Amino acid sequence: MENFVFLGQGPCYGIANEAALKVQEMSILSTQSFHSLEYRHGPMSTANRNTLVTLLLTQNSHSYEVRMIEDIQKLGARFLVIKPNRLSSVQQAEYEVTVPKRVSPNYLPILYIPV
Repeated sequence: MENFVFLGQGPCYGIANEAALKVQEMSILSTQSFHSLEYRHGPMSTANRNTLVTLLLTQNSHSYEVRMIEDIQKLGARFLVIKPNRLSSVQQAEYEVTVPKRVSPNYLPILYIPV
């Protein structure tokens, strides 16, 4: 992988920004972060087979984000999805991490930080 993209919305947007910064600092590779659904309108055109997109899922807009995965995968990008256990598995993702705790969406980013 040469490009890393981190997507989040609501309380996960800040975590996506911080994750992009940390990966860039550690690897000196190209990283970006966006609001989940913003990525679909322009920036996704830079995705290719050397891109790993990490999507921090929450309950809000879940169906829109899953459809977005399909569109981005057509460009060759690979996906890591991090999600709460109450959401169904995302079949399109190559990698999936499920956070086992049932917590308020406002506190979910705290559990996403170590991932």
